[in-house]
Amino acid sequence: MQNNKNTVRKRVTAWDFVLMAVLVCVAVSAIFIQHKSNDELLEVVVKKDSEIVYTQSLSSVSRETDVPIDNEYNIILRVMPDGVQVISSECGDKICVNTGKITRSGQAVVCLPAHISVTLRGGESEADVIVG
Repeated sequence: MQNNKNTVRKRVTAWDFVLMAVLVCVAVSAIFIQHKSNDELLEVVVKKDSEIVYTQSLSSVSRETDVPIDNEYNIILRVMPDGVQVISSECGDKICVNTGKITRSGQAVVCLPAHISVTLRGGESEADVIVG
């Protein structure tokens, strides 16, 4: 039998379990608090050429609702209790449709040909700027 001095066996102590439990509790609490604050008081704001043409509080939405926004490009928004998305547009590039659903404060969908921007505001935003 050969005794290898480089092999050190480490044991898990009770303090290791306490530390892991504390870290798990902190992570779960942070996720819960973030989810709760982001869902409260979010408002959809639609602007055309910097003029507000539609607003809706997500807390007052109980089911999906389709809202026509622009007659020239036939833009239709789908407002849901947890977010909003452009589901239809007759613009050429369809970037606004392909953006998908936005769910957090500060996020936006923009249709440049129609000069329309759809943003969520209120709640707490995690970032100062959201790109992409």
